[in-house]
Amino acid sequence: DARTLKARTLAWDGEYDKAEKELLNVIKRSPYYYDCYLALLDVYWWAGKDEKSIVIAKMAFDNGLEDSEISFKLAKAYERLKNKDMAIKIMDSLLIINPKNDTYKSYKQSLN
Repeated sequence: DARTLKARTLAWDGEYDKAEKELLNVIKRSPYYYDCYLALLDVYWWAGKDEKSIVIAKMAFDNGLEDSEISFKLAKAYERLKNKDMAIKIMDSLLIINPKNDTYKSYKQSLN
């Protein structure tokens, strides 16, 4: 948790490369801890590195982390990469699991 917080602080200060390095180290040490993936997805979002978001989200899924927030961040990355079809597909899946989530519903509507 401390390393993830340190990395988030670095990212908030715009030091995205240092934050990425720290979070990749956390993932290496604790590959089944979902919060470090969420933090790294945020770093990539802020840094405009959406291609890397896809790689990290897939790594999380390969490690058995089926977290809705990881999927949501992945959908947003696909949208920014102009792959709206994939973003919609992910959101459709999320809404099957979380049909009452207003954030997901709103975002899905914005894709249409």
